[in-house]
Amino acid sequence: MRQELEAMVHQIEAETADAGENGGQGRVPAGFCTLTTAVYKWDQLHELLLLTYPPAARESYTGWKGLSPGSAKEKAKKEAFYALCLENPGAVAWYCALKMEMAVYLTQELLTKQLQSETVPGLAEVKVGIQEELKTRLGVAIEVEDLPDLRHFGHVDDFYASFEWSDGGMFHAHMAFWVVGAPRIDKVTMLSEATRDGEEVEVPLDDVTVLPQVEAAGRMASFWDRALTEFNVAKALSSHALPGDIGPRTKAGKKAEKELASPEMLSHRALAHCLLGGLNNLDEVAAGECWEELENIFLDTARASEAWSDFQKARRNEEDLVPPGSASERQGEAATPGSAIREEKAAFARKLFVSALAEWVNMHDLHKPFAQGPPAKGQQCAAVENAESELERVSCNKLYPRKCIEPGTEEIAEDPRRRDLYRLWLARNCNYLNNFVPIVLLALLGNMDFQATLTKEAVIEYMTKYMTKSGKASLIKVMEHSFSLCIEKAREQQQGSGAAVLRWFNLQSITEAKSQLETMHLLAGAPRYICSREFRDIYLRSESRPLKTKKQIEQEENSAAGIAGKTGAEVYTSRDAWKLPTAGALQQRHPLTRRPCGGISYTC
Repeated sequence: MRQELEAMVHQIEAETADAGENGGQGRVPAGFCTLTTAVYKWDQLHELLLLTYPPAARESYTGWKGLSPGSAKEKAKKEAFYALCLENPGAVAWYCALKMEMAVYLTQELLTKQLQSETVPGLAEVKVGIQEELKTRLGVAIEVEDLPDLRHFGHVDDFYASFEWSDGGMFHAHMAFWVVGAPRIDKVTMLSEATRDGEEVEVPLDDVTVLPQVEAAGRMASFWDRALTEFNVAKALSSHALPGDIGPRTKAGKKAEKELASPEMLSHRALAHCLLGGLNNLDEVAAGECWEELENIFLDTARASEAWSDFQKARRNEEDLVPPGSASERQGEAATPGSAIREEKAAFARKLFVSALAEWVNMHDLHKPFAQGPPAKGQQCAAVENAESELERVSCNKLYPRKCIEPGTEEIAEDPRRRDLYRLWLARNCNYLNNFVPIVLLALLGNMDFQATLTKEAVIEYMTKYMTKSGKASLIKVMEHSFSLCIEKAREQQQGSGAAVLRWFNLQSITEAKSQLETMHLLAGAPRYICSREFRDIYLRSESRPLKTKKQIEQEENSAAGIAGKTGAEVYTSRDAWKLPTAGALQQRHPLTRRPCGGISYTC
């Protein structure tokens, strides 16, 4: 997988360089993201699984619907969802494969729409910046029609996505995207630590883009601010929230969390009717149930409930000021489906829900004993240096807590744990919120992480390793790999095949086949990765050559040419060579008109 991804990086760079993108330097992946979700919380999955049960057998999984709104109902709902998924691993694995593949294409389309939209501020400024940059670099005036970067600006034309499962069954999708017009920076010159008033300048190569830290940060931020954010809207809406305040999920604790309404479990009916402006044909009872479900989520996330209550009071006051039979009511501005008031309510609810969802699934405030300090040594995100010594140091491998950055002062800084890996830090008002794309978060209702890539070296050394660490492509290969390790271990310990088989069953297979969902995914033959391009193996040392057909032999200019054709490697290396008609073919005439055929043969 990694070899294919690296080959794709080099190939797209060469193709786009030939097309003149980035001033002839070509494109590298603009960014990559990870989608993580707890599959048993999907409402639509729960409904699909219930269809496979007879009506009488569904009651044990739908009894929670008859309970009154509150903690007991939420706890029973989560238990029913979890039990149903646990009993149907094959159907869940099929649904996951289908939905995550859809999520990849949906993310590609949503990013394209977001970056190309004229309603999102900053589009004109970004295009002018690209035009001026290339004009300065090339030294000639550039028109929009001459720049492929601007003709198709913001289009996500290529992607590579791989799937991975954690030990507990959490499903991850890693995606790399190529975006037309995305800035490419090959090297960032950081401010000198000694003086902080100059720059460490190296002599750059002709085909390498080197930018100062401030200029690089401004260029990257102007492009990604239109789609990506690290800003905690829930804290911005609250009048007393601090950057170091933990989220409502961590504040409630593991036990109490099960009794709270989870934004991840919002039903697709409430999502469509309350937030997306669809399902307008619902009756009053069904519509009220949708809004009640959404309001319960707001009430269980403290900061969202405060903003929602203020909005509801303001709306009631405005409605009281409009007398019955007034002009505004006669013109259809009352609170009816499709009216301006309903659209305003849906817009505010959408903003509030995305902010609540981000605080619920995208907050890294889990460090023990204090969220503002380093993690405990045994926590999953802990990175331990100089273990078991006086110099032992524990830090978070995800770089939390993160410092706040004011809007307009975005930064690019080197990762302290990975040399020559630079990260873009956008404006943030929270120490724990992970970066995300709001429209994608709303569409998928799950945790996500989005990283902008700056340099090609970072793509090769970090992104490709991270995205292809999930393992082999099929369950048979997993078993073969694990058994070969057991055989080698048995030989080292001078043991027989029986010991290797015993070790394979007791240890290696368990560690390789990590979860039930992964096992069912591989047994069903579902793909480990999906890509916008196809890959074929070329055997460079192959001695076999295909035989030419009779027609190919007749078209040869040299009668002494052999009957063996080209190998796959020779065909690939000569793919850019034009195959011209032979002299004999150019002299042929049409059998009826007797006009020259121009190399086109006609048969009767």
